[in-house]
Amino acid sequence: MTLWPAIFVLALLLINGITWALFAIDKQRAVAGRSRERIAENTLLGWAMFGGSPAAWLAINKLRHKSSKDSFKQPLFIITGLQAGGLLGGFWWWLAG
Repeated sequence: MTLWPAIFVLALLLINGITWALFAIDKQRAVAGRSRERIAENTLLGWAMFGGSPAAWLAINKLRHKSSKDSFKQPLFIITGLQAGGLLGGFWWWLAG
């Protein structure tokens, strides 16, 4: 029995927790008007690309942060699509192997 699936799931949970926290911190700073302390969009997208896209979408919908900014959501759609394709491809490969 290998441990990699459990480690993978735990890593994704950690990444998604960090992604959610970054969105929440940035939302809090945006509301407070502290624009110089805001978290860069590239940082938020980077964490989404690293595996935090579920938390990014959840934060967009629950925190209402970046929800009307299409220039942010378009790359997030691409990231999510690539991750979904990779996940489906990996699952297909696992089933075939």
